[in-house]
Amino acid sequence: MILAVPAPVSAQPPAGLSGYGRLIWNFEALLVKTYGNREVCQSTQPYPSENWTTAACKSPNAAHEPWFSIFTRPGPASFFLTATKPDQMRLGNVAPVRIASLWVKCSTSAWLVETNTGWLECEST
Repeated sequence: MILAVPAPVSAQPPAGLSGYGRLIWNFEALLVKTYGNREVCQSTQPYPSENWTTAACKSPNAAHEPWFSIFTRPGPASFFLTATKPDQMRLGNVAPVRIASLWVKCSTSAWLVETNTGWLECEST
């Protein structure tokens, strides 16, 4: 009898990741922490906040896009969730990212945002 044992969650991103790779690692870690292995989709309603939820995947009328995992077992994130809304005027022409209706912060002074080209980045206020 062969038993499958899941790979342990890694505490650190894999060696050699680019800065953008570490950003995606942290974002995926928050998605997994919040939703486990459930399908998660990006809701673009209400604009301009990108909200990642499981409900968006089920709604035929919502503008949504599924997230396809890149990492097998992303570890603990250095990013965190907050109920505090960012100051959109200070962020500029970007869409703040949310997970389960909570805002994603990269640090105490930076927010995770989606740019107008579709890239994720950390934007300081």
